Amino acid sequence: MPGSKVLLIDDNVQQHELFNCYAATAEKIELKSAVDINEGMVSMMDKQPDVILLDNHLELDETYKESVPQLRAFGYNGPIVVISSDTSNLSKEELEDYSVINCADKFDFDLNNFENKIHELIAA
Repeated sequence: MPGSKVLLIDDNVQQHELFNCYAATAEKIELKSAVDINEGMVSMMDKQPDVILLDNHLELDETYKESVPQLRAFGYNGPIVVISSDTSNLSKEELEDYSVINCADKFDFDLNNFENKIHELIAA
């Protein structure tokens, strides 16, 4: 299984710290982090990620419905997975309308499954 470059875009710094711990145990995951869309786009200029983990609510009124079009307009055509602490309000049909390949609960990631979970989300 080849390595994966993952870009986490989340405005919660603690989420970055947690995912950095998870990624440290994963042999084939290279994790980059950004706190907003602009920082994410700067990160993509350096190295295109294989997948973007995008927080559903980056700012008070901003959801993936505002964020994904910005990433696509910037030229990112790869897979985007919306992550949220509450996925119950995320419709599969609406996610598909925005070319989001999957959604995941932030609490479903842990030290033991991080690498496999990333690869499962990409393959879905």
